[in-house]
Amino acid sequence: MLHEILRLEPVVADLLRWTTADVTLGEVTIPSGAKVDVGVAAANLDGSAVGPDPAAVCPGRPYPTASPTQACPSETGRTAAPAPTSPSRRPTSS
Repeated sequence: MLHEILRLEPVVADLLRWTTADVTLGEVTIPSGAKVDVGVAAANLDGSAVGPDPAAVCPGRPYPTASPTQACPSETGRTAAPAPTSPSRRPTSS
């Protein structure tokens, strides 16, 4: 139950990150050093990751393409929790 509540109401709804290399998503390339807003709350409502009716609370929800820890922003890990960005990694212009 707690996982579903955190999935629907994440502690952090958006994360600001900077790319460290060029990243291509579909037909768009994001250049190295660009600021990116990662929408955690929106990602947690992706039906392809969490299954049917992603906006509903479902304590027994199976996760067909993502494990519960991948969808839950409060888990530990290198990219799971927000962390301060080192001044040496911040771009000099926005």
